[in-house]
Amino acid sequence: MKRFLLFFAALVLCAGAYAQTCKVTLRAPEGVSVRVYEGFGDSLFVGEPVSAAKHGANVDYTYDLKPGRHHFISSGEGYYTLHKNFIAAEGKQVDANPGLLGNRGYEPKKVFAHTDETAANALDITELAKKYPGVLAVPSLKAGKPAQEYTTQQELEDFLVFRDGRRDNMYLFFNAGHTTRGLVMPLAVFTTTDIKGLPLEEAAAAVRANGKPTIYLHAHIHGNEPSAGDGALAMVAELDGKYGKQVLPYVNVIILPRVNGDGAKAWTRGTSRFPDMNRDNLLVDNPEIKAAHHIYNLFLPEIVMDMHEYGAWRNVTRTRGFLDDAGITVSGNQNNTAELNDLMKEMMRYVESEGAKVGLRYWEYTQGGYSDQAPLHASHYYALRSSTNFLVETPNASLDKGQTHPRRVMTQFFAAKALIDYAIANKDRLQATVKADREATVRKGLEGSDPIVLKHGQNEEAYKYSRKFFDFRRGEVLTDSIFSVRYYEVRQIERKRPTAYVIPKDVRYADLILDVMRYNCIQWSELPKNATMNLRGYLPGDPDAKPVLNVLGEEKTVTFPAGAYIFSMAQPSGIVLSMLMEPDFVMTDSFPISLVQAKLLTADQVYRCEKPL
Repeated sequence: MKRFLLFFAALVLCAGAYAQTCKVTLRAPEGVSVRVYEGFGDSLFVGEPVSAAKHGANVDYTYDLKPGRHHFISSGEGYYTLHKNFIAAEGKQVDANPGLLGNRGYEPKKVFAHTDETAANALDITELAKKYPGVLAVPSLKAGKPAQEYTTQQELEDFLVFRDGRRDNMYLFFNAGHTTRGLVMPLAVFTTTDIKGLPLEEAAAAVRANGKPTIYLHAHIHGNEPSAGDGALAMVAELDGKYGKQVLPYVNVIILPRVNGDGAKAWTRGTSRFPDMNRDNLLVDNPEIKAAHHIYNLFLPEIVMDMHEYGAWRNVTRTRGFLDDAGITVSGNQNNTAELNDLMKEMMRYVESEGAKVGLRYWEYTQGGYSDQAPLHASHYYALRSSTNFLVETPNASLDKGQTHPRRVMTQFFAAKALIDYAIANKDRLQATVKADREATVRKGLEGSDPIVLKHGQNEEAYKYSRKFFDFRRGEVLTDSIFSVRYYEVRQIERKRPTAYVIPKDVRYADLILDVMRYNCIQWSELPKNATMNLRGYLPGDPDAKPVLNVLGEEKTVTFPAGAYIFSMAQPSGIVLSMLMEPDFVMTDSFPISLVQAKLLTADQVYRCEKPL
């Protein structure tokens, strides 16, 4: 009997321990509702608080909660909606103030936040920022701004004007371009070459003539990816200080900090005119992309860094997972030389290793997430122009600004810094490899040698590397996980390279087509009326094939009553030209690549010359 009583008492104690709760208080402004959930996520509502007491302009909501993981949502009229995780413990007080909306644009309405412990242990950059103070100098981080409001257009312009007045090596151009709605797209040029008072075209020529490598930071093409643009502004601040003194004797840096000013204000990925301008880099239909391409065409940089952010809010609903600071990738397009592709990978892994030294976590995106080589994207397009081309994406999609934005800005800045430092240390190889790739494109176009790759396949062998796996309760590393990535570097579908493409002068959209060619830096010549050439055309292919490809017709004599335009492949933009002119260039994106896919031409209006011109 005694044994039974002891056993029963033990059961009661265990049950009591299991059912133990703790008192937690969440404080929010009066008029803000608070809902608390068990676990990280909003699927298990815990019910109403046991008490609610006024505390000045706030209300303290007290709950009896199981110790451990919880989540709250706080919201109210005129406030953001805040989703935040917290760890319940006896006597804990949680700030549930979602913050007042700024109502000026440049902000998400809903935000997601990790636990305070994760922010302190895994997201803090206090020590690193002491070395690079420009990172915390960006307008979005100044005191007094609404909690989730990022850099406004006026703040962007004021920041650049202020910086332009501080050093002789910064030159600011407000005439580099305008958005769809007329906002200016300021361009900052950092160089020791004196270009004061020169128009942009002459300034670019002078910069090119100084013989130094040029780095182009191209940021914020998606309006709701603000840390990309602020990372570019952080580089402006650092180049305007000690770091600029160190590096500008050896490199030029051009910075377009905000491609999509309209989307930044509206907090949208695209604009009212176009859903995603990062799918416009071949057809160049939007004024913002025309400006970005015009800048590239003037400066012809050796390095282009395309600065983005990716959706990461779902991490907040998980207990554990990756807590990366940025994804990074490069093109492996087989229409480029192997030397350029190898150099880009080496540079990418240099960024990763340099970041690891200071505690920043970069991981390698696969192009698979961006379809087959994604020539429409700025992260891949400029490689087709023979620049080394990098995509850097920090996690965003409405993560809490206070918790994550400083680190996101630092991560963008540091990736750019690593590329600049690499360019200085490897100047000769970088410039020689870029030059050789451009020359190879011209030579192959002149000879009609080396087939054009119409579709890439994934490598069979994956590249493996270490990636840290975190506990999201306290932001502690659980393990180093082995992660693998397979690049699209297999020449899957090819077609003979022509020496030129020819279209009739009297096609319906001739003027628009020539405009596309100009912004892609493609030159052409003209044939007179009633001119003839021996050419091959494109015939319909098997409609049941996957993918459906055109068939090349036999060579025949073609007469052009109104004359014709000839686009030689023997030019540095030859790869881009082939993508525009081959009717059936294959990728998995839903946006058109070629002029035929964009319905500016029909396949029977495109001809190819396969003999020397």
